[in-house]
Amino acid sequence: MTLESTQMITYSLIDISAVIAAILAMVVVWLIYKKEEWKGIKKTVFITFLLLAIGLVSYTVAEIMWSIISWTGGSPALSITEYFWIIGSVLLFSGFMYFAVFMCKVKGETKKCVLRLVTMGAVAIAVPSYLVGNFIIGFQQGESAFEIFLDYFYPISSALILIASLSVYSFFKKAEELGKPLLYLAISAFFLFLGDMFYTYYSWNDIYGITGLLSDSFYAVQYILAAIGFYLLFKLLRGTTEKVNGKIGLVNKKRLK
Repeated sequence: MTLESTQMITYSLIDISAVIAAILAMVVVWLIYKKEEWKGIKKTVFITFLLLAIGLVSYTVAEIMWSIISWTGGSPALSITEYFWIIGSVLLFSGFMYFAVFMCKVKGETKKCVLRLVTMGAVAIAVPSYLVGNFIIGFQQGESAFEIFLDYFYPISSALILIASLSVYSFFKKAEELGKPLLYLAISAFFLFLGDMFYTYYSWNDIYGITGLLSDSFYAVQYILAAIGFYLLFKLLRGTTEKVNGKIGLVNKKRLK
């Protein structure tokens, strides 16, 4: 079995795990919406996970469309799928960053936190840009401006998502029930970054090979970890109100007024 022939398997695994993750994310959003007991933080948590859920749904649509186009003999690259991934990336980053900035305000360290986020974001932009520019597309010519944009956008956006998700996790890592699912989401973002870097490399060289197989494997792991994270959040939200409030309600309500 050639590596290219395994694409059918990896695409199927990616699609299935992406659908499961997206469904669980939407269920989590619905459960948050129904939590009338939460005060102060409910709106922020709802908006955060709504953005994450819609972002995952957008990714899932892109994955399924990519598979359908590939299986029917077409070329999915530079198709409408790219726009769904761009939208999904923006929404995932916005969700994590929105919550991270909110928690900075809650802690009363807005300037310090935002400065740290900006610094980490600058690194997240600079490192992938250097790697892509010097080791991937630096040796290629004749590509369209949109292709070059995508080859920078995917690694940079996934790096920013990773930084934002780690920032959110850092606020709750001491809360066992909430910290664990957020850790899974952060690790999921790390595999998204790896997948994007490997995808950028093999797409520019037009050779699937080991690099392509690794890229697809990383994407599959990304969705599996995201599904686990949202499933743990689902279990937490289905628990008692006191337990949920004890882990999510880590907010000084006076600062929210």
